[in-house]
Amino acid sequence: MLGVMLTFAGAFATFTCLRPFLETYTRVSVPQLSLLLLGLGLAGFIGTYGASAMLRRHLYLLIMGLPLILAAVIAALLAVRFEIWAVAPAMIAWAP
Repeated sequence: MLGVMLTFAGAFATFTCLRPFLETYTRVSVPQLSLLLLGLGLAGFIGTYGASAMLRRHLYLLIMGLPLILAAVIAALLAVRFEIWAVAPAMIAWAP
């Protein structure tokens, strides 16, 4: 239960810092930021739908795998933070 709590806390903490990160490092404009956040929301909706379909059969895989995926995506965002063409797919991968 602690692992699930920390995963959600980390995901929401990262989401809180996403807009300042994109404006400061990636230097996106307001329309670009809107499109990136729209893509993040759509990918989150699709990812939630897919994860809920997998939940009954692969609960432990999701509990262990999703935090690792989120950590890898955050590391990728930090590694490519100046390139919008690399940040956009990383954000979409972060959504599920």
